[in-house]
Amino acid sequence: MTNKIFAGPAGAEPILTEALTVAAFLPGTLLEQPAAGFSATNNASTTFGNAFIVAKEQATTLGGGINTLTVVGDTTEAILPKTGEYIYLRVAVANLTAKSVALASNGNGQFKIAALDGTEQVFAYTEEIINVTVAGTLVLCRAA
Repeated sequence: MTNKIFAGPAGAEPILTEALTVAAFLPGTLLEQPAAGFSATNNASTTFGNAFIVAKEQATTLGGGINTLTVVGDTTEAILPKTGEYIYLRVAVANLTAKSVALASNGNGQFKIAALDGTEQVFAYTEEIINVTVAGTLVLCRAA
């Protein structure tokens, strides 16, 4: 199991941004950034033009990790993934039977399998084959 949300490529550093947390969320969650700060996005997959902002894990030295909820009012770091970078994302229940499955917003900060007819904004592609039986499971993905 990973202990970092950003997975590479090797030697690369992610582009980071930070803001206040206005609603608690887990690392690997798709975020939106209204004026007040970060919260899990509630935008549907068919809403285009959304920024790809992913919650970063909290430092273990601060008692955090990949499964630690952010604290409302704290400053939180988030990752702005670039095309081709590897990142762990929180995926809703799905059977990912192949690599390169397109993922879109599930409307709750998690990701779901995207329709391939151009009606949904694709954020990433899966990099592992996994049967996600628990919503919010971290899955290794490649940014679109």
